[in-house]
Amino acid sequence: MPTPAYISASNFLKGVSAAETAINISDYRQNYTDEKIYVENKSGSPTGFVHNFLVASTCTITGETNTSNLNAVLGVAFGVAETISNSVDGYDGVTPGGWYLDDIEISQSRGSLSTATANFTRHPDIA
Repeated sequence: MPTPAYISASNFLKGVSAAETAINISDYRQNYTDEKIYVENKSGSPTGFVHNFLVASTCTITGETNTSNLNAVLGVAFGVAETISNSVDGYDGVTPGGWYLDDIEISQSRGSLSTATANFTRHPDIA
């Protein structure tokens, strides 16, 4: 019988690392994208691509609201650069730039807690 191997959990993260305003975060997701320009042959079939280096990052925050003022969830406003406490910097220079609210959804239903889901986008060239 082989000897069992034990793996240390000391470098693993559990849960969400930082609190955000007026929301008990149940899920934080962040995505990085880099638009590609496809090169096509005379028939229109792609034969390769080049990176456009228009790198962007998006994030989605979901959780239960913990404020009676639903207008204060995450303290956000459209057209205003936001600071996201849980954001991860890196991946091809998407470190600078403000997070801008794309949309926010507040959900209330009988017998359950009020929840919110907000989506943000960040471009390194937009402060």
